[in-house]
Amino acid sequence: MNFFSLGIVSDSHNNDYAIQAALNVFKRHGVDQVVHCGDVVSPEHVKYFSDFKTTFVVGNNDDEAELAVEAAKIGAVVLPQPVCLDWHGKKLFLVHGHDGGKDAAETAFRSGDWDLVCYGHTHIADLREIPGTIILNPGALRNGDFCIFTGAGVLHRMNIEDFE
Repeated sequence: MNFFSLGIVSDSHNNDYAIQAALNVFKRHGVDQVVHCGDVVSPEHVKYFSDFKTTFVVGNNDDEAELAVEAAKIGAVVLPQPVCLDWHGKKLFLVHGHDGGKDAAETAFRSGDWDLVCYGHTHIADLREIPGTIILNPGALRNGDFCIFTGAGVLHRMNIEDFE
């Protein structure tokens, strides 16, 4: 049986230390892909994600064109919200949360059409589940929060079996 893990971060807001710390944890846990739910802010911070297949959702503090230039250098993808991904057969719905994105995330969560719905923007961690669907806001990476964590901020490894 194959186990996959997905690192989910948001709102890193140029915090070099927090970005590198989270990515080091992801490496130790064998994360095979990372999604950043927006607000990298400075495109120069994209380079830190070069060891991972990464998708960046454009946040309200991101310049999509500048982010895309840096992301292309490391083989990453930059997309405006909403982003719909297939991750090892699981359906992911990703938004930053601004301009109606939070409402879209809530609608996607309640629809039951998605395995995982992720959003950022609020800087407040959120983890809820209904049968078949998880909604997650990892909190603000700039404050040291990253996925998956309890309300106390404890990191958990997420693998595909968490969705089954």
